[in-house]
Amino acid sequence: MKSHVPRLGPWAVLSAVLWLATSCASPAPDPTTTLLPATNTKAATETDTATPTASVTLTPTESDTPTVTLSPTVTETATAEPLTVEAVEGNANCRWGPGTAYIEFTTFQKGDKVLVEGRDYTNSWVYIHPTGLEGGCWVALSAVVLSGDIRAVGLVVPNLYPSDEVPVPGGVTAERNGGKVTFSWNAVANAPEVGYLLEVIQCLNGFAINASYATDNTSITLNDGTDCSVKSEGTLRSKNKLGYSRSVELPWP
Repeated sequence: MKSHVPRLGPWAVLSAVLWLATSCASPAPDPTTTLLPATNTKAATETDTATPTASVTLTPTESDTPTVTLSPTVTETATAEPLTVEAVEGNANCRWGPGTAYIEFTTFQKGDKVLVEGRDYTNSWVYIHPTGLEGGCWVALSAVVLSGDIRAVGLVVPNLYPSDEVPVPGGVTAERNGGKVTFSWNAVANAPEVGYLLEVIQCLNGFAINASYATDNTSITLNDGTDCSVKSEGTLRSKNKLGYSRSVELPWP
């Protein structure tokens, strides 16, 4: 019995021959791996770049010009010395009012020195309060020495502090004759050392002035024009050693 061997095709024979040739050849050596020394050189796969930091530029904002406030400079001023008067040449009469028509109140002794508390509108009399007296009185600047400017003190209106023990004059009349006015009144009875005082505003040469008059008589004639803007007026009192009476209005024509 004949054995059956399969026939190989040409591609099968060629494949077998190639396989045998490869199997019988010496094996190829493995490739040698060469290790390079490590370096600090960074692979240039990426380029280091500095990350930019955002910078902020501040632009000044316009604002109003600041207002400069000036503080006032305080200048210290010297305190004015009190005004005083002194009697240096002799004793001076200190009166109830600013004028020789007023009763003498006391005597301002030579060497005495007191504060000035006021002045009259003519700047010729000063009101003082001598030591030891209950009230003030008036002395003429012509009789004393003043330490400064009389205008440093204020005006004072005389206050005669009337006494009920001094009788009030009555029966007052007035008569005008051109630029003169005559006043008359009844004599005060039972009043020793009696006299009379008139305090008036009268018109002289177109100006209204304050004036005072003293008399021991029961009538007086005063100059008084009619060309002033202020109406003339006045009062009458009697006086004696106790002081002054209450006043009565003059019926000025």
